[in-house]
Amino acid sequence: MSHWDPNRKFDYNNWCNQQIAQRTKDALAARDAAFAEKHAGTPLRELALYLVRQAQTLRHTPSPCEVDGGTFIEERFGSWDAALRSAAHSGPKGVWL
Repeated sequence: MSHWDPNRKFDYNNWCNQQIAQRTKDALAARDAAFAEKHAGTPLRELALYLVRQAQTLRHTPSPCEVDGGTFIEERFGSWDAALRSAAHSGPKGVWL
């Protein structure tokens, strides 16, 4: 038995928004996977310096969803807080993390 309601009209705008959101999520997941593959052997210090550069670009402390490979970096350091602490010690003085 179908759950389709014949009295309900198709909401094209809602459907479009859902499609765009799903494609965006898929694209971001692909970028994260590519980052993780490329940087699998990257030392933690270099990942910390990458976070410093991202913080400088964003002009604030980034969250994992704001940088490519955020989940990967979080896993490598054990936690996002540990990654940020390492970045704060690795970067130049005066950079806020």
